[in-house]
Amino acid sequence: MKIGSIYAYYDPVSGRAMYVGSVQDCHSLLYRHRKHLKQNLPVDRWLRSLPKAPVPIELKRVEFASALYLHLWEDSFMAQLKTRKEDGGLNHFSACSPPDHSEIAKAGGLIGGRRTHELHPNQAAEMGRTGGRKNVESGQLASIRNFETCSKGGKVGGGRHEMSLEAKERIRAGGSKGGSKAKGRHGVGAHFRWHIKAGKPCTCGSQDLHVTQRFV
Repeated sequence: MKIGSIYAYYDPVSGRAMYVGSVQDCHSLLYRHRKHLKQNLPVDRWLRSLPKAPVPIELKRVEFASALYLHLWEDSFMAQLKTRKEDGGLNHFSACSPPDHSEIAKAGGLIGGRRTHELHPNQAAEMGRTGGRKNVESGQLASIRNFETCSKGGKVGGGRHEMSLEAKERIRAGGSKGGSKAKGRHGVGAHFRWHIKAGKPCTCGSQDLHVTQRFV
């Protein structure tokens, strides 16, 4: 069993509760507070707008085995203290609804990502390369690989690396030279064996030798 905490931020002027949150480790509340001062959710921006940001107040410690139980307590305190957006508070999302968590990621991630790119374009590019490498190492890219995506990638890559006519002529010329050298090294024996195994007629005029070679 884990012990988490439900906490709240209070407006230092009016004294009313503005935001309710939770942490899954009751000893990490101050760490969560430092993250609030850096991130870009509505409560984070509100804290930074104040002359002196208030510290979070622990409302309740909750012993839980499933995080859902902790989030149910969080939602109940939101309703009790009226910290939801429709009540004038800063809780724009429910703690229990998965669609709300995607909206949280969208609200915080898009704002933070755009701001990072504006302030530190080189760092943002490096983060993108690092994230791509981690996706490959973790198998994330493999999980989205399918026939359609591979086909599109192959067509694009093939188009970018289309062989020129000059390169094709060079390869053809090299193949002809290599074939002549191979014939000289291996002799007619290899020529006969190829026709015998392939079951194809030979047009070189040496059918008698072919028959002899078949029974050697």
